[in-house]
Amino acid sequence: ADVRTTLSHDANMFAAANRDFRRLMRATEKNPNVLQCCSRKGILNFLEKMNGTLEHCRKSLLHHLERKRQKFPRFYFLSMEDVLHVVCNGHNLKAVSPYLCKLFPDMGSVKHEECEPLSNNTFQITAVLSSVGEKLPLQQPMECEGPIENWLPTFLTAIKTALQSQLHTALGYEQPQTSGPREIHSAGARKVPVPDKKEGRRSKTRSRNNSRAGSQMSLTKDTHEEAERTPSWTLDHVTEIVQLATHIQMTAQVAGCLKAAEGGERNAIQDNLSKLSNMLQATAVMLKGIDDDKEAGSKRSKIRKTDSQASLPRDKEQ
Repeated sequence: ADVRTTLSHDANMFAAANRDFRRLMRATEKNPNVLQCCSRKGILNFLEKMNGTLEHCRKSLLHHLERKRQKFPRFYFLSMEDVLHVVCNGHNLKAVSPYLCKLFPDMGSVKHEECEPLSNNTFQITAVLSSVGEKLPLQQPMECEGPIENWLPTFLTAIKTALQSQLHTALGYEQPQTSGPREIHSAGARKVPVPDKKEGRRSKTRSRNNSRAGSQMSLTKDTHEEAERTPSWTLDHVTEIVQLATHIQMTAQVAGCLKAAEGGERNAIQDNLSKLSNMLQATAVMLKGIDDDKEAGSKRSKIRKTDSQASLPRDKEQ
């Protein structure tokens, strides 16, 4: 529709050439003799004119797609056929989604909502999903209206803003905006429920009031429960942000301990090594606890399903 509207004259020329070619093919089907078909009067001029018309339409289309590429330079990563498909189906995100991974590396799909009561071609993008299932919510829902090359630059800016906000939150420069229970997508495309800080405090208070028998649990189990109760910034952010924030924090810590060692503190490097080791161990315990909880939940669901299937024959016999 976009191409027909912008290149209306060329579209009419292509439609006329297409109509003449179909007529020629129908006449050839009725008389399949090659010599007689090629001996028709004026057939050479007719084919040359048709070929010139198609070549003119092709050049006009390439020039039109080149203008689209100039508006959004990432279109140069796609072939002309892919750009044509994206431009013609920009109003349908399901048709465009297979090409998003070429425009935005590691992107799987986008989460969008239809806008009402606006036009049918208008929708809002609320989040971005990676190829492994991680979810990156946008700061504000982005309205997509008009040709796709007009709102793709805004979409790219929205992704950068969301990543910058997550990085500032991970480094402690900003407070997270989310509150209450939420679902975190881990790198394995699993949804992990993480409680709120208030709920974590309540659970800690309840654990202090437990009986003496509960206090005799093993240290490993207590560490797992503590990791499950306490929200972690590792799960609250996408993997790339966690990796970048970890590099920044570790670099700052190492630089600080080296400076302290130069100042005369002999145990500065050893203390920093102990802190890093404890941090890695705590992260491993947390992730292991999540995996164990996920596996236990899966086993419980299988047992319930088996029990429900076993109870059906008994009900029929009764």
